[in-house]
Amino acid sequence: MGVDIFALTLFTLSHLWPYVQASSLVRLNTGLRVARGQSVFVTAGELQFHTDGASEACKVEVVLTEPIMQRVGKLTPQ
Repeated sequence: MGVDIFALTLFTLSHLWPYVQASSLVRLNTGLRVARGQSVFVTAGELQFHTDGASEACKVEVVLTEPIMQRVGKLTPQ
C-alpha cells in the first residue's frame, strides 16, 4: 500500500514539474569590467535575458567599487 502511494506521488510530481520550475530572467551573464569614466558595448555574447516579447525594463548596476563611487549605469539605446 505504501509503495503504491509513493509511486502515485512520484508520477504526479513528474508531470507537474515543468509547471512549477522557477526560471531566471538572466540567461547568460559573463560579467564585464569597465574602468571609471569609460563605456563598453554589451553584446549577446556577454548578456542574454529570457523574455516573453513584451517590453521589459533592465537596469545595470556597478557592484564592485568603493561605496562613495558607486553609481547606477544604464543601457542605451533604451
